Amino acid sequence: MSRLDQIAEEALKAIAFTHRDGETVLVSVPVRYPSGSLATLEISAGHNEVFVSDRGMGYWEAESLCAESSFDKFARDEARRFGVRYEAHSIIAIKVPIAATAGAIVAVANASASAAAKAVAEDGEKKEVFKNRQIYDKVRLAFPDMHVHEAVILPGERATWKAHNVVELHRGRYAVFEPVSKHANSISSKFLMLSDLFKNSNLRLNAVFESLNDIDPKAQIIGEVAHLMGADEPVEIYQANVA
Repeated sequence: MSRLDQIAEEALKAIAFTHRDGETVLVSVPVRYPSGSLATLEISAGHNEVFVSDRGMGYWEAESLCAESSFDKFARDEARRFGVRYEAHSIIAIKVPIAATAGAIVAVANASASAAAKAVAEDGEKKEVFKNRQIYDKVRLAFPDMHVHEAVILPGERATWKAHNVVELHRGRYAVFEPVSKHANSISSKFLMLSDLFKNSNLRLNAVFESLNDIDPKAQIIGEVAHLMGADEPVEIYQANVA
């Protein structure tokens, strides 16, 4: 075995590992669910074939992170796309030839993680729409004598962006109360948007989380380009954040 072969073999051992659980073997692979946990699959063998299952981990992931999970819908689609099955809340590959075990492991892991990610993303979008409406009503209450838009296209330094809950101030100035969820995808996308709008001196930017308790260390990065606040704060805080 060459030195390069040894390096590759050691690398594979570091990113994927197995352990036995009775008559089955559990294999953890470098495919991550939305929570960050690795996909761990169950493998059991017959005479000339193997069975691979995500043990319902994708379903559990979506159910634990979503108020109303649509995992079943996405799991059926992703299982079909990867050439496997979705049955009884588990993504599985059955009657797999032993020589095709590696491919089945990759297919089941990716179908499971992808379905969970899509379910979590859809749930996040639904929550954001509902939360945005709550923030809009709060902004209307805080600024009864000003024109408040649910959404406005505003220019940034490099692009234009759809901003939400926008108050028209005086002399062409605007205050933005942009909803942000505590999920990583929302934080990263809103940071990108607000960073570009930050260079526009006519904008007063506010990133509105559901609660101040949702502003963890990762979310605090948005504070570099916008004022951080909770949606449940009193209208006086909304009014103070346009100065």
